[in-house]
Amino acid sequence: MGREEIWLRDGTHIFFPARTRSTLRGWSIDCYLADEAQLITDQQWESAKPALSARPNAQVWLLGTAPQMSTGAEVFGRLRAAAHDGTDTALAWVEYGADPGAGLDDRGQWSAANPGRVELEAIEAEHRELSPEGFGRERLNIWPTDRTARVFDMDAWAALAGARPADGVPPSAIAVDASPDRVLSTAAAWLAAEGTHVGLVANDYVSDPLQALEWVVQRAGRRIPVIIDGASPAASMIPHLLAQRVKVVTTTAPEMGRACGGFTDDVLAGRISHTDQGPLNAAVEGCRKRPIGQAGAFGWDRHDGSVVVAPLVAATLARHGAVAWGRRRSGRAIFA
Repeated sequence: MGREEIWLRDGTHIFFPARTRSTLRGWSIDCYLADEAQLITDQQWESAKPALSARPNAQVWLLGTAPQMSTGAEVFGRLRAAAHDGTDTALAWVEYGADPGAGLDDRGQWSAANPGRVELEAIEAEHRELSPEGFGRERLNIWPTDRTARVFDMDAWAALAGARPADGVPPSAIAVDASPDRVLSTAAAWLAAEGTHVGLVANDYVSDPLQALEWVVQRAGRRIPVIIDGASPAASMIPHLLAQRVKVVTTTAPEMGRACGGFTDDVLAGRISHTDQGPLNAAVEGCRKRPIGQAGAFGWDRHDGSVVVAPLVAATLARHGAVAWGRRRSGRAIFA
């Protein structure tokens, strides 16, 4: 009881460490085995993986299942994506689960996802008692990041496309976001009686932060709110904007949750229109949710390197800024 290691007579040492971000630093190990691998964080992996590099033929065995929405699955999800894309030829991946888009009542899928000795009665009980999402995840291994879990219906999104207001109509709010490699996305939102229109602006300056900063200062003036998330790479612009007396609103994680929820609600209700721009459309199609807190709030996930979500984050914050701090405007041209 309480032992955390086993020594075998042949000299083999089996150690059962707790998962922390520094547990295996300084070690040299031949084999790393981890259950519930969907819970491994990048910090823990960055401690464990280098511990194998000095050993010949070292192996890693990760065993896990589809993560909950509240679990980032940072490492497990990235390895799964590499396996499905075929980008890591040294990786062996064995996965049992339901086919994408399969119905939860399909008993053939139950069998395919559970090759072990799980009694049918037990699966039937889980099907009755678990939530649909929980049954799909825990019994059928359906990942929340699959294409079947797309946040927005793209046909419905395409139907919301419309022309941007004329250049003589200033926006109700402007928002700036940036990708992890610091490529900027700037969006504007206009309030109207029927809802809000959003669109990307200042596309000529996405690779030049100084020009983008100057552009925002000139167009926003001292009255149009500029929304930037405090955790965004674009937050480095905030002191410069404040120095120019621009009305900057810095959002927090709870505010981001409200912004993403409001944007989603407006799309579902048809209360938003957009300018039908490629980068924004791609971000909407590929976006995934990341949990914020424990009450169901969410933001747009930046961990998925296959999609640049900054245009969607900017559009989301612009719409939120227009609703929360903006007003309907008319007057001088600012985008001409």
